[in-house]
Amino acid sequence: MAEPVYDVLLVGFRNDLARARTLKFLDGENHEDISQPLPRLIYAGLARNEAEQVRAELERLGAQVTLRNANQPAMPLTDVAPPASAIAPSLARALSLAAIAAVGVALLLVVSLNLKPQARHPPAPPRRAAKTESHDKEAPIRVPQPPIPEAAPATIVDARAAKLNADALALAQKGDLQAAVENLRRARVIDSEDATLRNNLQTLLVGWATNALNDNDYDDAVNRLDEAATLGESSEVFYGLGVVSLRRDDPEAANAALTRAAALAPKDARIPLALAEAHLKSNQRPEALADLQHARELGVSGGDLDRRIERLGREVDTEWDYVERESAHFQISFADGEDTSIVHTVLGSFEDAYDEVGSKLRQYPGTRTAIVLYTQQDFHSITHTPDWAGGAYDGRIKLPVRGLSAGDEALARVARHEYAHSIVTTLSSGHCPVWLNEGLAVWSEETRDGDHGDWAESKIAERPLIPLAALNRSFSSMGEADAELAYAEGYLAARSIIDRQGVARLRDFLSSVAHQPLEAAFRSAFGEEMSDFQDRLFHDLGAS
Repeated sequence: MAEPVYDVLLVGFRNDLARARTLKFLDGENHEDISQPLPRLIYAGLARNEAEQVRAELERLGAQVTLRNANQPAMPLTDVAPPASAIAPSLARALSLAAIAAVGVALLLVVSLNLKPQARHPPAPPRRAAKTESHDKEAPIRVPQPPIPEAAPATIVDARAAKLNADALALAQKGDLQAAVENLRRARVIDSEDATLRNNLQTLLVGWATNALNDNDYDDAVNRLDEAATLGESSEVFYGLGVVSLRRDDPEAANAALTRAAALAPKDARIPLALAEAHLKSNQRPEALADLQHARELGVSGGDLDRRIERLGREVDTEWDYVERESAHFQISFADGEDTSIVHTVLGSFEDAYDEVGSKLRQYPGTRTAIVLYTQQDFHSITHTPDWAGGAYDGRIKLPVRGLSAGDEALARVARHEYAHSIVTTLSSGHCPVWLNEGLAVWSEETRDGDHGDWAESKIAERPLIPLAALNRSFSSMGEADAELAYAEGYLAARSIIDRQGVARLRDFLSSVAHQPLEAAFRSAFGEEMSDFQDRLFHDLGAS
């Protein structure tokens, strides 16, 4: 078989300087039409090591480059990742745990991977709350158990094993995967070498793991996947382990499992999508962008992916020459040449927030939280926040640099607010409902309990309250007045929970909602239904 060869495609530049350097390099290489539109082919038919060397050199210059297997049918260049020049925001995503073939029939397993949306920070009313936009996220996808593969009984020599296999598949069709798996385990005691029994058991174990993932039972999911792994290498098993690790906020383990899955199934487009999530969680944005572009090369399409590539591309472009500094609990990125006194001021405000918010929520993370400083223009361009937004949180705290100074109470409020989002998101694995996440952030701003009470009550006066379920979505589409109402209501709801239940039970809820459906976690932690809580809250607030 002929060794594969690769084409090198130029898809964009990280900035204008990178463009100039790259075009000068290509001009020196005697490339024709170096100014033609992107993306475009610049080298063809290279050996893998040569193609990788070219890519490394061009990326060192600041170009965005991708490789294409020239032995495979060429996709139109329009399907290659475009230059990261026109950027848009990303919405929360769900990735699917793929179809696995067993005895010729696919079993579709679906789980959710939540990409953190942006929490946006509107300006504070005079001497009052500095609020942020809530975290958009979709609930984890839950799907009914799909059709179970039918085995070919003739391949199973032992009649007892064949009967156990048939019974297992019948049980699986009824949704009783636990009993089905037990039958197949017994069958394999009788005949441990039969491939049909092995494949069916592995398939049903992955199906069981999928159900556990959909129920946020990660320990059970890992147990099933570990057993499935003993039955032979499978990209689906490694993919599932990667998904579990992502849900558990362990990007290093996720990366290892997903990299192994990619080696076993290099054309599976779901894997680079999940790897992108792992790289984002590790703050490896250029690698995440490359993953998303690779997924598109493998055939993934759609506006959501395009917007996600565009938004991430703009972040990578803007932060190309950023430098980093660290304090005890924060890591801050900013443009080289930025006034370092501003950087020290921001870090000081967030170190204060670490103590103040940590005391309120009884949480003192041992890892550093990421902060990014942007110019005012870059901030709104990257975060796509409304004009009234003064900060954003999407896994990193993002701030515009504008008139920051030591002792600025507005900066102190923003720091407490944004840092509270970071803690709440970590405690709940991103599953805290938006109204509570925002309410806790506004509450965390207070230097004295109840400071924002008058402000909140003034915002809800003479206005109909919004059902809490309607506040579990982004506030960015709201006008400023409606957003203020939403933040005020979230604050008052959070205060009601804290005053009646205490912070310990609040923390119990945040831990529970990371692994349980919202209603069940609320009932377990607070001893009442969410609907009853809302009715009482609205009554206390004088809603008609």
